[in-house]
Amino acid sequence: MFNNINIEEDTRYEVLITTSGNDNSHNTKPFGVVFKGNIVKLNLYPNTTLKNIRDNPSFIIQITSNPLIFTKALLNKLDASDYNDEGILNGASYALYANTIDYMGVIQEDNYGKTQITKINAEVTDVIKLNNSPSIINRTTNKIIELLVKLSRLPYLSKDEVSSFKKEVDNSLKFIVKEGNQNHIDSLTLIKQELNNKKQY
Repeated sequence: MFNNINIEEDTRYEVLITTSGNDNSHNTKPFGVVFKGNIVKLNLYPNTTLKNIRDNPSFIIQITSNPLIFTKALLNKLDASDYNDEGILNGASYALYANTIDYMGVIQEDNYGKTQITKINAEVTDVIKLNNSPSIINRTTNKIIELLVKLSRLPYLSKDEVSSFKKEVDNSLKFIVKEGNQNHIDSLTLIKQELNNKKQY
């Protein structure tokens, strides 16, 4: 099924998961997933994605190397103009349709404390190739994804960790301007705006 995509088993990939609400609205968020055969495994915190999957077990895994799509998805800045009629993101390279097979709730303990997560196994039923975006490693995109992962954990960080993260974001500017493109710069701008809007931090 994945013959045209360079996907290796037991390797975590950053993708976008699009689910549908009861009002047929689209919700897209970035997640790390692992593929095993035609099964995709993901861990979800209590959030809109999990609620939507419980209501509608079918969802779309969208693959793209565009950092701005990841950033807009995390910050709830995608709107109807970012999707086609089937709920596929403009700019996605591949859309993988999946159906949830099972759920398992567990308590995860890490540096941020104890958290309830739901482990989901889903079967990939169809793969649609949308464009020929190259699947090559891009250092600047990787940096943006790394910053987004930390940004998503902002509520769990101590004040010192938040301060350190803000410095990391500021220090990333020179590298991103030098090595990246306008999408990378726009992504970093949105990340900095989000941090500035979090007055409590």
